[in-house]
Amino acid sequence: MKKIIIIALLAWSSLSFGQTEIKCMTYNIRLDHAGDLQDNWQYRRQELASFVRSSGADFVGLQEALHDQYDYVKTELIPTYRVIGVGRDDGKTKGEYAPIYYKSDRWKLVKDSTFWLSQTPTIPSKGWDANLHRICTFGIFEDLTNGDTILVSNVHFDHQAVEARKNSVILLEKHIGHYTSSYGSLLMGDFNLEPSDSLYSKLTSFLLDAHQHAKAKSEISVGTFNGFKLEGPFERRIDYTFYQPEKFLALKYESLEPKTSQGRQLSDHFPVMTTFLSTSRFKARHFDSGSHQLPYRQLEPEKIASKMPLFVFMHGRGESGTDNWKQLIHGSMTLLNAADQFGAMVIAPQCGTDDYWATVTRKETNNGLQFEFRDDEKANPGLNAVMLLIDSLIQSGTIDPDRIYIAGLSMGGMGTWELLWRMPGKFAAAAPICGGGSPVKAGAISKTPIWAFHGVKDNVVQVYHSIRMLEAVQKVGGKAKITLYENVGHNAWDFAMEDPELLTWMFSKSKNK
Repeated sequence: MKKIIIIALLAWSSLSFGQTEIKCMTYNIRLDHAGDLQDNWQYRRQELASFVRSSGADFVGLQEALHDQYDYVKTELIPTYRVIGVGRDDGKTKGEYAPIYYKSDRWKLVKDSTFWLSQTPTIPSKGWDANLHRICTFGIFEDLTNGDTILVSNVHFDHQAVEARKNSVILLEKHIGHYTSSYGSLLMGDFNLEPSDSLYSKLTSFLLDAHQHAKAKSEISVGTFNGFKLEGPFERRIDYTFYQPEKFLALKYESLEPKTSQGRQLSDHFPVMTTFLSTSRFKARHFDSGSHQLPYRQLEPEKIASKMPLFVFMHGRGESGTDNWKQLIHGSMTLLNAADQFGAMVIAPQCGTDDYWATVTRKETNNGLQFEFRDDEKANPGLNAVMLLIDSLIQSGTIDPDRIYIAGLSMGGMGTWELLWRMPGKFAAAAPICGGGSPVKAGAISKTPIWAFHGVKDNVVQVYHSIRMLEAVQKVGGKAKITLYENVGHNAWDFAMEDPELLTWMFSKSKNK
């Protein structure tokens, strides 16, 4: 009898992120203006500074901070934070700042500067059709916990001048490009443009918008501008955090809506908080199989043993390519946990767009995408290279051959099932997620403990693909179980990879037990 487990969905709010993450907040705090009456700075400043301090952000980029505001927040955040930035009107103290406050117990300032969004960026100046000075403040920071060095930039675009905004994007692209080869880049600020603006498309041609790509999202309103109104809808999203995708993964995006103790808005903008994960520990590698170049990322534990477990992670179709970073989009925290909690070497190979992990025929029908799993004598080029890579790591003597584990999602789930029968007896445990395979090969994989996962409402890879593999393995005496997620579609990995029991179960298995 097949063993099926139905479990409740995990809440994103239950996830905790550790020291390896980087939290950035961008917040237009509204300049100190007497016309704001009950929303004047003097009535907001104490609670706003307290909110920023309690946020735990590594970097806080403010906009519209006049010198008295800059100084007040600086005083309130000492000694936890230090700050960089200058007044935009004279490069000293006049006009608004776009300061960056940073946690000094974790980050060491290597270099900082300000440039003007104008034709003469090195001197205080107005650009093109702008009526006001506009600036970008940036710093290069070293992470004292691991030695990573990153570029953090904070900007405030003009709210009226179209030509100035257009050329500001060009300046930013050059600025980011200048440092790309050396540092990962994070860019935040008030851009005074919405996603429908063509300039947004230009910005996202060289950086990614965390709002669009974060694994977890928490927002009451889509918009980040409130104009001190207490009731929405708030639909203008003009505050952003952009990031360099090959250097960071966006884990969580939060558009917060803090209020004063009197129920007023803390500012006329909402603060945006984004949590990132640096990919620096995932070393980029290439494996030459003789007929195929396989890009992959390799992660090693902080404490390396003489014989390490090996954890192989197979990505889905959407992460295919040759960029050697997309395969980390899903499950990156699980991979880190495999390395640091269980001492494993982790490899995450990347399949090419003209290849497929599994030997399968895909057909578009009136009932959706259909899969016919084959048992071809030869594996596809990418999967064959993965097999050779695993063997080469075993031969290197650094891997414990009794503790090799594999997990994969969607196409990678299919690849997981196929690797089990193409490399029989090789793996100590496997976790195929929303995948499928050839039931006739059940006998070849029956000795490997398997924990499969699938969303009941998956309309891409239908759930019966996992169930029939489970039944086939159990029929020949194999140890297999499945977790089915009710009301979940194709993204079962969002829940499976966050299940704290997955790695505990997996690494409890060994072929010599």
